[in-house]
Amino acid sequence: FHKFFIEQYVIYSQNDQKLDLNIKSNNVMDLWIINITNSIANKLHQEFEEYKLYNIVPHLIHLIDNLSKWYIGFNRDRLKHRESDEDWTNSLVTLFNVLHKLNILMAPVVPFITEYMYQNLINILPENKRLKSIHLYQYFNPKQESINEDILIRFEGLANIIEMIRNIRGKHKINYKLPLKKVIIMHDDTQFLDSIKSLESYIYELNILEIEYQKTDQKQITYNITTD
Repeated sequence: FHKFFIEQYVIYSQNDQKLDLNIKSNNVMDLWIINITNSIANKLHQEFEEYKLYNIVPHLIHLIDNLSKWYIGFNRDRLKHRESDEDWTNSLVTLFNVLHKLNILMAPVVPFITEYMYQNLINILPENKRLKSIHLYQYFNPKQESINEDILIRFEGLANIIEMIRNIRGKHKINYKLPLKKVIIMHDDTQFLDSIKSLESYIYELNILEIEYQKTDQKQITYNITTD
C-alpha cells in the first residue's frame, strides 16, 4: 500500500496540486479507517505500559490487514480518481495520514523499513512538521485518541457479512464473475440491520443482484452440536 499511495500521489501532483493534510473527510470509510487506527494506537499504548510486548505485532498486523484488505480494497475507485475530485483528495489525505501514523507505530518493531518509507513520504508533510527521522516523532499522544465506537461496530458487522458471503462462494465454488441472485441478511436487532443497510453499497460490490433484510426467525436457525 506504500507503493500504491506513491503511485497515486505522483499522478495527483502532476498539476502542481498539494495535499491539504488538515482536510476532514465525512466519507464513512475514511472515518472508519481513522477510528480503527486511533483505536489500535490506544491499545498499543496500553500494551507497552503493561509490558505485554507479545501483543504488539498482532495489533499492527490487524491494522495493516484492515488498511490493505478493506480500506484500499474498497476504495480503489476513489483513490484512482474514478469518482469526484473531492473524493480523490479526501481518500489520498486519509491514506497518507494513516500511513504516517502506522509508520510511527511500527517504528520500534521494524526501524529500518519504517525509516525508508518515511523518507519517501517526508516531502508531503508541511515543512514545519518534518523531522529528520521517523524515530524522532513522539510515539504516543499523551491524551487517548478519540474513538467513534459506533463506526467500528458497524464495520465489524459489515466485514463479518462480507467474509460469510465469500466463504459461501468458495464452499460452493461459485465464480465471482457469476452474480448471486439474492443475499438474505438476518439479525435479531433491527438497529443492526439498519446500520448494515446504510453500508450495503460495499456488499453489492461482491456481485450481488439483490439484498434482503429480515429479522431473525428461530424456525430458520439450525443448530449443530459436536462433542469436544
